[in-house]
Amino acid sequence: MVYELTGLGRGLERPMIELARWGMELQSVADIVGLAPSSLPNALRVILQPPHGSSFQLGLRSGDQNYALRANEGWIVASRGSVGEPDLTLSGSPIEVLAAVVVGPDVAPEVEIQGDTKLLADLSAMVVVPSRLREEAAATFAEPVGQG
Repeated sequence: MVYELTGLGRGLERPMIELARWGMELQSVADIVGLAPSSLPNALRVILQPPHGSSFQLGLRSGDQNYALRANEGWIVASRGSVGEPDLTLSGSPIEVLAAVVVGPDVAPEVEIQGDTKLLADLSAMVVVPSRLREEAAATFAEPVGQG
């Protein structure tokens, strides 16, 4: 059986993303170390705020799961499955993919990057996390992922 949100349920999507952004003040990097692959798309939706003029398609592979993120007019929509021709595809564990986006790909060498590498740099510029979290992530991932 397939479930789908009603229009009323979809109306809560933006407030929920904003609530999650507000809640980042209460988080630490350790809170996301065990993030499930199924949570990766929404984690990226929370931390990324694309400018209104940007448009991109991002493919994600984590574990045996594929996801697609489509950004348009400052909003990101996530779906299960693959994007036909994504601009960029990131493959790896959730913590590694998040580290590559927030801190940079050098700290997560296990992440497979295919496509427009400039988009990855653009994504890093779109990250909106408290400076305390960005600093904590940079310090945590200064060592290879999994050893810190």
